Amino acid sequence: MKTTDPFKCFVSGTTFFNNVLVESNSKLPLWSPATKLENPDKIQQIICDHHQRVLVLTGNNGLELYVKEKKVRKFTIKNETIKNIQCGLFSFLVLTKSGKVWSLGKENTYKEIPLEDFQNSTMDSLRHVPFFTEKNLFVEKIIMGSITNYFLCSGGVLYGSGYGKQGRLGSKVTVNQQLPIYLMDKVQRVFSGGFSWVFMYLTNNNKLFAGGYNSQNQASLSVDTTHVTEPKEVKLPNIKTSDILDIQIGQKHSLLLTKDGSLFGAGVSDSNGVNINKATFTQIKELQNHKIVKISVALSHNLVLTSTNELFGWGFANNTKPQNLTINELPQKINIPNLQSKNSISIYCSASISFIFNPWNTSTITGDFKKFFERQQFTDTQFPYGIKTHKLLVETRTRCEINQIQKFFEDKTKEEINSFLKWVYYDELFNHEIIKKFFSSLDIDFNPEEYTLQNDLLRLYNDEDSKDFNILVKEDDEDEYGNEDDDDDEEEVFEEIPAHKFVLLARSGLFREMFENVNEKEKKLNQIKDYSGKSIESLELLIKYLYTEKIELTADNDPVLVAEELEDAVEYYQLNENSTLINQLNN
Repeated sequence: MKTTDPFKCFVSGTTFFNNVLVESNSKLPLWSPATKLENPDKIQQIICDHHQRVLVLTGNNGLELYVKEKKVRKFTIKNETIKNIQCGLFSFLVLTKSGKVWSLGKENTYKEIPLEDFQNSTMDSLRHVPFFTEKNLFVEKIIMGSITNYFLCSGGVLYGSGYGKQGRLGSKVTVNQQLPIYLMDKVQRVFSGGFSWVFMYLTNNNKLFAGGYNSQNQASLSVDTTHVTEPKEVKLPNIKTSDILDIQIGQKHSLLLTKDGSLFGAGVSDSNGVNINKATFTQIKELQNHKIVKISVALSHNLVLTSTNELFGWGFANNTKPQNLTINELPQKINIPNLQSKNSISIYCSASISFIFNPWNTSTITGDFKKFFERQQFTDTQFPYGIKTHKLLVETRTRCEINQIQKFFEDKTKEEINSFLKWVYYDELFNHEIIKKFFSSLDIDFNPEEYTLQNDLLRLYNDEDSKDFNILVKEDDEDEYGNEDDDDDEEEVFEEIPAHKFVLLARSGLFREMFENVNEKEKKLNQIKDYSGKSIESLELLIKYLYTEKIELTADNDPVLVAEELEDAVEYYQLNENSTLINQLNN
């Protein structure tokens, strides 16, 4: 039953770039596998600057720089874990989880490289930016515009460097800034783009501001001048700022995505074929019947991904030779084979090239349940052809009794049953027709946006009545004065954390080992003892994480204690090696 997915990374763009990544010519909307990438199955993030240099962050914490017709250059940062990479027109910035910034680049006409001795910078050397370390600043996020850099530090403090004219670094900056300079505080998010002349930021009280060279009103500002030297509040008459999921800004247009999947655009149509023509953010009517989950905006084209795994794009990739490319002024569906895993696809646009890829560090829920299906362990129900499964999971995903499901599949082929179960376990629609037929037999309209594994696991987590297992956590042996109780005659006291057995088995190697070795008495009681030494509060957060892929602290949680107790959880509980748990604790 084990399947292989040939899709790793596709590339589309100009012939200039194909000498680096692909064998044959590729233009929008035509795509080719990125066959010359060294590690297409370990891409964590991929970006491209204006000179068509591609920087890849790999899953083994390495950086690969691809330059036309030259050997790939590789970089590592000792004793650091890379969190994010960003690019502007001519350079790259790298952020590590320790809050440090690193620079890679050599062109510095507009002071884009934030180093005092920038003249020593080359594309062969990844250099630490000492400014933030010397100022004892912890950088949480980096955002790059067109020859501008924005550094969001802990506490909501924003610094910037680079091209300071036209208001592109805020009202206090009128000249180019080599080293970062303080811009403002009480900022929670910043938006820009590698080809953007404006930047936007969301304040702690959920107000959206914008500044910079607003030449085509891509910042959706009602102002008389294009040089917005002092940031102005952006009015969104039909959008709540608290609902903003993402904003990406090109040179002459912007896209805004809300949490409910609605897509809005602002700016004007230009020679590059991006048809917006709206002075304020207005919903993209051609996509209003789709729930958008990811967007990517470049100089002159866009890519968007829907919750049903459909990919749309418009504009074109090469602004220098428009006569050689077809211009798609309105969103068009892009068909690429093997794009089944909607939880794991990422998209990226640059000036003359685009990428679609399966990132290495995606949600581990679908990956864990895929392996769970393949292992065929701890099953309690059987389909025709001896195909085994887990009753509660199948019933949860379909909202109906197991006997109804088994009856429907009595006369179906082995391939149809396996296709159905692959959807049940990890959301991949290998055979959409069999899923539709199954729900039609129950007079149910199948909506793939609603019937997702993660939605169903969250629903299951909140259903206390269906939980069929208890994790027994040993209570603290300290007395009220902080002294350990030495009375060996005292019976051990445990607190209960209810859960679903199949979730623990799918997500944690430790729990699988526990279930394989428990005694018969514990099996009958449907419970297991946990001697990890973690507090019940931290274990409750961990169990919810297994359902939701999120660590959600409450006012009652001590974040320092939680971080300390769960720091070793990936190894101790034998979670997926790609687990996002540590990332969330560090963010």
